[in-house]
Amino acid sequence: MNRSIRRLGLALGILILALMININVQQVFLAGETRDRAGNQRTVLEEYDRERGPILVGNDPVARSIPTDDQYKYLRKYSEGPLYAPATGFYSALYGSTGIERAENDVLSGTSDLFLVDRMQQLLSGREAKGGAVTLTLNAA
Repeated sequence: MNRSIRRLGLALGILILALMININVQQVFLAGETRDRAGNQRTVLEEYDRERGPILVGNDPVARSIPTDDQYKYLRKYSEGPLYAPATGFYSALYGSTGIERAENDVLSGTSDLFLVDRMQQLLSGREAKGGAVTLTLNAA
């Protein structure tokens, strides 16, 4: 009887150890993969909580963030929709992003290293974080 209880205890101890190792692997080594997963709603909400910078053609914004009273604090509005769509792409909570919205995501969202000083100032002053503008070299229509 003692021997079988010892085996059962050893087996349960090994299972608990395996669970602990798996949890640590998930939290430490796979955290970035989990964060970047397309279905991760937390990062989507975080992205839409910040005002993205405008995409400009000349001095006119062809894509900009507008404030809403919805679950998403800001949504993208494309003033010239189909005209500049091949260049600007789109930014969607459901489908991700394409075009300039994807290529310049760090600048538009304000997370680029170019904005390190601005982010520090915003953090210390309590101001809301904003993204940077991207100017395209397209001829305005």
